[in-house]
Amino acid sequence: MAGNIDDPLFGDEPARIHLDNAPLVRVLAQVRFPQIIKINDESYIGDFQEDLRHLYPFFARDEGQSVELGVVGAGMQVNSHIEVTWRFFDKSNQWRVSLANDFVALETMKYTDRDDFMGRLQVILEALEKTIEPAVATRVGYRYVNRIMEEENLGRLVDLIEDRLVGVADPTLRDQVEQSLSNARCRTKEGRILARWGLIPQGGTHDPGAMQPANSVCWMLDIDSYKENLNDLDSFEPNGLRSITENLASRAYTFFRWSVKDEFLKAYGGKQ
Repeated sequence: MAGNIDDPLFGDEPARIHLDNAPLVRVLAQVRFPQIIKINDESYIGDFQEDLRHLYPFFARDEGQSVELGVVGAGMQVNSHIEVTWRFFDKSNQWRVSLANDFVALETMKYTDRDDFMGRLQVILEALEKTIEPAVATRVGYRYVNRIMEEENLGRLVDLIEDRLVGVADPTLRDQVEQSLSNARCRTKEGRILARWGLIPQGGTHDPGAMQPANSVCWMLDIDSYKENLNDLDSFEPNGLRSITENLASRAYTFFRWSVKDEFLKAYGGKQ
C-alpha cells in the first residue's frame, strides 16, 4: 500500500491514500509578508472581515507583547510593543483564519482533503490582496501535526513508524522513557522541511499553539514544509502562492508517507 519512497526530500509524491481516522491534530498554512502596521487597527481590517464573514462569521482579537532590548550609552533600553492578531472562526469552530501585521494563516482541526483546504486558502489570499494589498510575500509554509495516543498503537510503534524515527520509543524502552524529542531541518526540492517527532508525557506538548496537551502519553510527528525565497513572484499573487503552497503540501505528505509503514495506514483506515 505504501510503496517505496527512496527520497522523501526530492522525490515524487506517492499516490494519496485517504485515512478515515487520520491522527491529525492540526493542518496549517501560513503566508508571511513585510510588516503592515495599520493591520493592528480594527478599522483597517473591516473590508477583509467583510469578504470572509459569510465563511468565518465569528471574530476575536488576540493581543501579545513583544520586548526589544537595546544598548543606549552605558545602559539598556527596553521597548515593548503590543502585537495584535485578528482571529476569524467558522460556525463549527473547526476552521480559523489568523491575520497579523506580517502574516495570514489558515488552520483546521477538521481536515478533509487538500483540495478543500487549498480552495479555502485561495479565498483568503484573494481577500487579503483585494483589501490589504501586501506588496509581496516573503515566506510560505504548510504544516501537518500528527499524534498517536492509543495505547495499542503506542505499544507497536516499530510496526507503524519508520525505524529511524522510533529511537528510544521502542516498546522495550518506552515505559522508562519520560520524554524524547528529535528534530531535523532538511533542504528539499521546494525549500526546506523542519520535522519534529518523539514521545511526549501526559500533559505535555512540543508547541502549545499547534498541539494542546494530551491527557496521556503520546507520540507526535510534526512536519513543517516551507519556502523563504519567493523571488519567482513579483507581487502578492494568490494563484502563485496557492501553487507554491500545494507543492509544499505535496512535499510534507511525501515526507509523512516515508515516515510511516503500511501498518500505520491500515491502523488509521487507509483507503486508496
